Amino acid sequence: MSKNLQMNPENKDQKQNIPFNSLSPVSDPEKHKFYCDSLEWALSNRKEKDIKNIALSGTYGSGKSSILKTFQETNKNENLKFLNISLATFKEEKKNDTDRYAHLRSENINSDKLSKNDQLRLVELSILQQIFYHEEYDNIPDSRFKKIRSLNPQEVQETTWLLFGLISVLYTFFNFHFLRTLINLPEPKIWFAYTIQGLLAIGGLVLSFYFLRAVVGFSQKLTISKLNFQNLEIQVADKIDKSILNNHLDEILYFFEVTEYNVVIIEDLDRFEQTEIFTKLREINLLINNSKSINRTVTFIYAIRDEMFKDKDRTKFFDFIIPVIPVINYSNSNEQLTRALEKFEYSLSTELIDQVAFYVDDMRLLYNIVNEFHIYFQKFKGEKYQNKLFAIIVYKNIYPEDFVMLGKNQGILYKNLVENKLSWINDASRKIEEENSRLKMELDNLERVLPKNLEELRRIYLMEYMKNANNLSHFRIANKNYSVEQMLEDENFENLKNGSISYRENQYNREFNFKFSDVESRLDPDKSYSDRKTEIENKNAGRVKDIRVRLKQNEEENRRIKNAKIKYLLKNKKISLSSQPSKQEQLIILLVRNGYIAEDYLNYISYFYPGSITERDHWFLMNVRNEMDSKFDYKLDEVENVIKKISESEFERRSVLNYSLLDQFLKSKKFPLKKELFFKQLSNESNDSVKFIYSYIKEDKNSGVLIKTLCKSWIGIWKFIEEDSSLTDGEKSNYLSLILNNAEIEDIENIASTSQLEAVLNAKSDFLSIVSDSKRQIEIIDEFDLKFNSLKWDESRKEIREYIYSMNNYEINPPMLRIMIKEFGEYREEDFNHSNYAAIKLSGCDRLIEYVEKNIEEYINAVYLKLKDNFKEKQAYLLKLLNNSNIKKTSKESIITQTETLLPSLSELEDSKELSDFLIENLKIEPTWKNVIFKYQENENKFSETLTGFLNNPKITKNLVKDSIPTDKELLSFRRDFLLNNKILDELYISYLKTVPLAFKELSFESLSFKKVEALVNELKLSFNQENYNKLRSSFSPIHLIFIILNISEFFKIYSEIVLSESDLAEILGNSMLTDSHKIKLIEKFEADNAISDQKALSLIGKMALKHKELKLSDSNISSILIKSALKTNEKIELFMNNLTPFDKEFITSFLSSLGGDYKQLNEKGPMPYFKNTALLLSFFQYLKQEGKISKIKEKKDHIQVTTFRK
Repeated sequence: MSKNLQMNPENKDQKQNIPFNSLSPVSDPEKHKFYCDSLEWALSNRKEKDIKNIALSGTYGSGKSSILKTFQETNKNENLKFLNISLATFKEEKKNDTDRYAHLRSENINSDKLSKNDQLRLVELSILQQIFYHEEYDNIPDSRFKKIRSLNPQEVQETTWLLFGLISVLYTFFNFHFLRTLINLPEPKIWFAYTIQGLLAIGGLVLSFYFLRAVVGFSQKLTISKLNFQNLEIQVADKIDKSILNNHLDEILYFFEVTEYNVVIIEDLDRFEQTEIFTKLREINLLINNSKSINRTVTFIYAIRDEMFKDKDRTKFFDFIIPVIPVINYSNSNEQLTRALEKFEYSLSTELIDQVAFYVDDMRLLYNIVNEFHIYFQKFKGEKYQNKLFAIIVYKNIYPEDFVMLGKNQGILYKNLVENKLSWINDASRKIEEENSRLKMELDNLERVLPKNLEELRRIYLMEYMKNANNLSHFRIANKNYSVEQMLEDENFENLKNGSISYRENQYNREFNFKFSDVESRLDPDKSYSDRKTEIENKNAGRVKDIRVRLKQNEEENRRIKNAKIKYLLKNKKISLSSQPSKQEQLIILLVRNGYIAEDYLNYISYFYPGSITERDHWFLMNVRNEMDSKFDYKLDEVENVIKKISESEFERRSVLNYSLLDQFLKSKKFPLKKELFFKQLSNESNDSVKFIYSYIKEDKNSGVLIKTLCKSWIGIWKFIEEDSSLTDGEKSNYLSLILNNAEIEDIENIASTSQLEAVLNAKSDFLSIVSDSKRQIEIIDEFDLKFNSLKWDESRKEIREYIYSMNNYEINPPMLRIMIKEFGEYREEDFNHSNYAAIKLSGCDRLIEYVEKNIEEYINAVYLKLKDNFKEKQAYLLKLLNNSNIKKTSKESIITQTETLLPSLSELEDSKELSDFLIENLKIEPTWKNVIFKYQENENKFSETLTGFLNNPKITKNLVKDSIPTDKELLSFRRDFLLNNKILDELYISYLKTVPLAFKELSFESLSFKKVEALVNELKLSFNQENYNKLRSSFSPIHLIFIILNISEFFKIYSEIVLSESDLAEILGNSMLTDSHKIKLIEKFEADNAISDQKALSLIGKMALKHKELKLSDSNISSILIKSALKTNEKIELFMNNLTPFDKEFITSFLSSLGGDYKQLNEKGPMPYFKNTALLLSFFQYLKQEGKISKIKEKKDHIQVTTFRK
């Protein structure tokens, strides 16, 4: 046995290296140096500074005990003797009822509900016990407190002889014969015997003395509460109602008198939160230090929490206080915890450590968590589940009682982990069941609706009308007859409902003597026509299908609810704790919401034993439940039992992906729901599911069966494979082959509905080699009506080619059409490329032509518009395409855009309004006035934006101006609107005017641009009349002047009706287009009625007068010309001399002043200016002298000197 207990040295070293942490105080001289120095100073100066009570103050777990332990171990002062008292085990001690104060803790008193005084006395008792039990018995021999002590052999021997001697003496002393003989004085012969007996008596007396002395000493230490001997009762003392420390103060003083302790360290006294005990201890300290028998300084050191005393109270109790900075608190506990765990090299989540650290504020608690976690971890061996195991250990240490309750399916954690979840599941399931009940009732009502559509329903109501109306032949609405079939139409039936209807009886019209509401009541008293109509509409609109889908969704939701995880319920706020959760509930929320503690908690508080499944299977289940992945090829032993233990909801997780499970599902029909969920998991298109499928197929393990089964649950399988960029074309082709050769046709059809599978098959030129079975080929072609866009035609059998051609199983595209025409018709390459539609229609391939015509829109987009050189379509076939009602407008527009062929006439289009604008916009009609007029008339005799844009094209203009606009009378409005189209570009408008044959007497040209109006005038498209003139004069000046000049003869005819200003006159006279005769005529007409003042007009008239002397002007206008015109001086003098009329001297003076320069000096007295010598000036000065304006004229060779009067 001893051999088995021996430890191998190597094992011993390994165990010693296990990084456990002791929970006891730790001595750390370096870390606690400052505190130790502070204590040493206080104790060294306790006499001088009168320091008798020292407090080491800090928070719970701040390291006070470690500081005190360090101080005691490192203390070098041999005079300090330490006595340690700790109340850490007080609560455990108080359960012991063997001491003489046990009545305080009797069964009738709850220890947690003791009165304050009783608890205080028990604390005092514990202190007293620790003081006296600390010292050896022999050092306090006179203490009344006795302890069980073991005697050494010598003490046992001495005691034995003492008792033996005492018994002998007593025997001898009480022997009656001996006393009698002693009194009677015995005979001398027996004196020797008497002497011996006397000595024994003396020895007995000495022994008795010592014995009595011991008895007296013992009696001093004994306090007898009560002695009962049947009816005899002796009560000695009852002192429990007093303070125990005060009651045994003599004992305490005696203790310190006979011992050398001078430093008393008291710990954990603050946990009872009673300051009275500190008062008593301070009082005892005072008594001890004042005792003359002790005669030394005794210092009490207290380890207390900061919050023990409020306000300034603690300074009253202590002479010196040393604050302790906490080693650990909420802010740094995560770092301490991480540091403690680093020794074990665990891979715990940093997030978890940070979160739980908030609840760990004590170093001892932290160390114990780490120690327990290591032990559990070594036993559990679940490296993947460290976080969950650690969370359980943390909760166990912080709330151990609730952890124990968890194993009994009780407690706060169990309630929030299990009971709240079950309650929510029941409520959620109940709501779903209520909704299902309502939906099923609605579904039942819809399925019982007899009329399948509105037509049947309306017939029922009409038949009721006919039954209640004799000989009804027709219904009448607004004096028109309607048959029963016609009454089924919406509008007519609404009239029936509104009552605005009668009926025809033989030859007479009759009114119905009942209302529609009466018919409703007869047919169904509970439902109106509107109600039944709504039911049918709902049914026809897919309401039945929607309800069934919803019921299926609810079934799925109910299953998910029943398998919901508590962490998701908490995260999604489906379950919540109280609005003000306790700290414990907050920890529960933290651990549960993050999945650290979950429904599988039993796996972390109990040990697994193999049974229906192996340990290998167990670890796989653990991975599944903790949503942790295993290798796909992880070998399972008891597969069926594993499947049984996996819940339905867990089959929706990626951690369930396993080859063994899949093999079992593929070969067995058991567990249909779980199998469905498993394949649903495979169908979710996640990376893990796809990787699992790919790897399984590569293993060539039942790949055909897998694909067949998978295609039933995953209709998006091909869509995913096709879009998977990680697969090569060869791999995709291989998967396609697996699907086509193994999946059910119905499943392939479903797959095709969600993917491009059909397009892929149509594009597969090697389709016939991918699908190996010929029967399968025909089956797939027929089922999907494949339209191959390419095929390896020459490699296929002739009968297959003919089948594909006859059944139109080819796509309408250039390559396939080319192949078909080449094999089954007449093919011309040039026509095929340049006028494709004509080539097809003339190919002789009737089946192909019919196929194209039925799919003309597809042909246009896939062939006609794809051929780059197809822009020379023949006009006749182009017109057929544009008139084909089966071709969309957009496609026709594309044809128009592509072709270069021009349509000769818009009138040949069957629906010209649809395409005429687009043809015009794209310049794909021949530019003729016929087409322009057609579009104008088609647009309700208006020029559209499109038509105007067409006219604004210079190339179109170049062709149109070659011909004149027809002069037909019915085209008058066209010509008028054409001239008034201000949106035609000005420069092109001028060109178009040449094609307009006639001028307009009336034309509302006010909105035209200036250039257009100018062109109308210049091209003589406006007849000259007062109305046109006034419009031009008011809005388009000075075009009205050109209008006069170009129509001068017509102008003079209506001169009196025309308003002409002096400025207008000036502009006309200045225009070189007008002859001088017309100008003279105009001047004479104008100046006859008007006094002219305009300088420009006067100047022009003056020039005309100089040029044409026959022009007669009024004196006033001549005077105005001479004074105001801009004629040159010589011109004015010449005009003056040509019109010598008796000018008065005042006018002459004004005239000379207007001439300016030296001429102006002639109006002054004395000057003698010089002028150039000309015949005109000489005659002019002579006239002035004649009129007495000047005095002398002196003519010289090159100049004339004129002398004015001096006075």
